[in-house]
Amino acid sequence: MNYNSATDSDSMAGRSAGHHSRILLTAQKNSGNGLDENVMNNYSWMVYQQCDDKEVVARATKWMSDVAEKSPKYMLLDTYAALLYKSGDLKKAKLYAETAIETGKRDKEDVQETEELLKKSMITGRKAVATNHKNRDRNNFNH
Repeated sequence: MNYNSATDSDSMAGRSAGHHSRILLTAQKNSGNGLDENVMNNYSWMVYQQCDDKEVVARATKWMSDVAEKSPKYMLLDTYAALLYKSGDLKKAKLYAETAIETGKRDKEDVQETEELLKKSMITGRKAVATNHKNRDRNNFNH
């Protein structure tokens, strides 16, 4: 998984939010009553990489939440953390990235890319806090 290139313009061509939504619904339907964790992980990773539609990202995030809760494996926690990051939930993304890294290290997985996501989410979070702080200061100054 490569967090530095979260989108691939070749695979994005001709793909709509409806396309990704249909893929996720098909994955859910094909997995029967229980979600097949590998299928859902693969489709959710595709959403992370290729889809910017907030509703589709939210749906994939919810599904990965359920999958990661039932089976807290490195790869599932990693995908869930990436989707949380993409959806803007930086606190939860940080928490699940840390959990994924801990789990991955315990299981002797290569966690380098999750560590990169963690750094990215922390930097993004600091920028958001700084921006909010500046805006708050400006608002307070104007009163």
